[in-house]
Amino acid sequence: MIQPVDQTTFEDQPPMSPQMAAIRKRTRTLGRLYGTLCLLASLWWVMILMWSGGAAFSASCVEALACAIVLGSQFVIQGFSNWQARTGRAGKLSEYLSDGRLLWPR
Repeated sequence: MIQPVDQTTFEDQPPMSPQMAAIRKRTRTLGRLYGTLCLLASLWWVMILMWSGGAAFSASCVEALACAIVLGSQFVIQGFSNWQARTGRAGKLSEYLSDGRLLWPR
């Protein structure tokens, strides 16, 4: 069973190096960008699916779904990198995904 990760406050965290602060800022920005784009691509896929009358395997539907999946995976990758920069340690992806509150980059 995977246990939730302890959330420490900013006061409890050691001072961050300038490189880690830059990584954290970059991954936060990219994670939010990919998350927003994934949401828009998912909405685009739903709209295409509705307009095509349920033709889920049409070329435009498959293309929109593929874009949403790629953007969603980039969102998870950037969020994971941001989580590692925030905690200052190399954790496992399963540990990161175990708590839904950790997904959105901070």
